[in-house]
Amino acid sequence: MRIWVDLTNSPHVLVMRPLIAALREDGHHVEVTARDFAQTLELCARFGISHTAIGRHRGGRLASKGLGLLSRSLALVRWARGRSFDLGMGHGSNDVSVAAALLGVPSASAFDYEWATLQHQVNCRLVRAVVVPVESRPSVSTLTARGARSAPTRGSRRSITSPTSSPMRRCWPSSASSATGRW
Repeated sequence: MRIWVDLTNSPHVLVMRPLIAALREDGHHVEVTARDFAQTLELCARFGISHTAIGRHRGGRLASKGLGLLSRSLALVRWARGRSFDLGMGHGSNDVSVAAALLGVPSASAFDYEWATLQHQVNCRLVRAVVVPVESRPSVSTLTARGARSAPTRGSRRSITSPTSSPMRRCWPSSASSATGRW
């Protein structure tokens, strides 16, 4: 499978790194995009995660965030068009969820902070699967009403990103099911 992982903040590098490695070990082709914010690009370089830097943080105001979401999502669409991805993934990245939806690519998201409600209003409505710690599931249930599946996991981010037993593994189809179009 061709999988696209988007990293928008420095903790996402640490959270998604084991999944990227596990996906590659499983034989999947993984491409990574990263936003220039905090130390995201520097951490990608430090951990040897090849990536394409796209976009930057636009600031804390709601209007700036909206502009940033729009401009980066469109930049991601331009980058991803023609790459034939089977799945887009992020840790709370609205950018990859919007871009994947515009391209018709299934996407999955993980998050562990239930109070980012505006982010979840966008993200949970666009993705096919949401992976959250069990403690967050009640707040997610109302957000998954448009068809996203939630894959609760006991524990913290470490549980989400365990390379051997990650619930994120349940969010992508096997090669056989993707060939038949079932997800």
